[in-house]
Amino acid sequence: MTRSERNQIGMPTTAIEPLLDQIARTLRSQRDRREATGEGYNFFTALCAFHDENRHSRFLASLLNPRGAHGQGALFLRRFLIELGLIEEVQAPTWQWDQWRVETEVTFRDSGRRIDLLLHGPEAIVGIENKVLSPEGKAQLRSYADSLATLRGMRPAALVFLTPTGRDSESDAGMKAVHEAGVQLVCCGYGGQASPSLVGWLVTCQEAVAGKVRLTEVIQQYADLADRIGGNTMGTQDRQALTALLQQRVHFEAATALVEALAEAKIHAQAAFWQALTLPLPSWPEVGRATPDTALVRRYYGAGRDRPVVGRLYDTGLRWRDHPLVLALELLPDRHRPCLTWKFQLRSAAASGQVVHLPGEEALSKSLCALAPNLIRSSASLATGDLLLPDGTPLDITDFKRGRAPELLDLATRAQVLEAVVQAVADLVRRAADALATLQSRSTPSSPAADPPPARTPPAPVPADRSASPSAADPPAPR
Repeated sequence: MTRSERNQIGMPTTAIEPLLDQIARTLRSQRDRREATGEGYNFFTALCAFHDENRHSRFLASLLNPRGAHGQGALFLRRFLIELGLIEEVQAPTWQWDQWRVETEVTFRDSGRRIDLLLHGPEAIVGIENKVLSPEGKAQLRSYADSLATLRGMRPAALVFLTPTGRDSESDAGMKAVHEAGVQLVCCGYGGQASPSLVGWLVTCQEAVAGKVRLTEVIQQYADLADRIGGNTMGTQDRQALTALLQQRVHFEAATALVEALAEAKIHAQAAFWQALTLPLPSWPEVGRATPDTALVRRYYGAGRDRPVVGRLYDTGLRWRDHPLVLALELLPDRHRPCLTWKFQLRSAAASGQVVHLPGEEALSKSLCALAPNLIRSSASLATGDLLLPDGTPLDITDFKRGRAPELLDLATRAQVLEAVVQAVADLVRRAADALATLQSRSTPSSPAADPPPARTPPAPVPADRSASPSAADPPAPR
């Protein structure tokens, strides 16, 4: 945005530019410090993706276990229950902590559902459902509450709903059912801005083991990760430094103007991605599907629970029993699914081009789901999951704090993201063609008329920047 454009909408340009300069200098200084001290390295993110819920649950269990290798007895468990408000500090000495047990991925016999963590002792029973990115299951909290109520006997029971921000359940009926079951519901966050939170608990744990270097460092690194999961991209010290800049009124007013413009900047960056996305596959028209332009993206970010699907459909050139196999690239309405997704569908060859279901498609679905480790069948698709880039990672283009969305703001990095998407799609469609050919070669039709037509070869993939070199039209070698 130019100076004249900012002046036209009443933005205090003279205050904004000095503030941005100061923030840039502060961020550079913080980055240099992290590089000099090694603060940027995190043991946990080096081992696994930050949204791996099972690994989070196992690590939490290792700290909470009174008989854990940490050698601190029930110290961490006691402080955790205090952080959650389930026990007062003065009560702690009277509890029989040596009899408490910590279990992971416990399956309740009455419902068959599996809860991430179960803490139980003579005084209480506590279930923890850990949701980093995955959505709530239908009636999930109600089911957990009923199971805890059955197991508790005469003990108090609590259900901890652990999410990045400590949000409430999306199901009002579910929260009401937990209360009706006589189970206390505690919404706990990962990040330190929530209350209660894992970061708040870990800070007290770190203070309690001060001087024990290995434990202190492990707890600090996990607290940094938890804060990041909670939406904070910088540590407390760095955040306080920027907060100090905003204590001046002129800087605060400039920052307020920037916040107003930030939402629109995200929308334009997202829309630019869809407008620049060019695949070597023909588009598949669908009645009622809006073009992913700025207006649709604005609805996606601002429509709450009624968010639209943002995406495009492509004809892969493959056919199954005379029906086109269509590939959809989409951002789903679910706020817990921030990554770009892809899915295969069989469509009608008629003008309407609607989704169809055919006899024998189960075998086709199974073959397509085997093309990537995260693909599953759904009611609306043969195979669906988060799009995986050539390096095996998903593409989060909606989260401008933790995901890859900031790369959409720069032309060069946006081109790299687009190129990676093109390569991933080309590879998937090529392997889908091989899967269809193999599946059809194994079929034994009763008559030649029943034999499905051979799969058509999909168009050769081309890079997003077709002028990069004379060989730009050559398809990449199979992985």
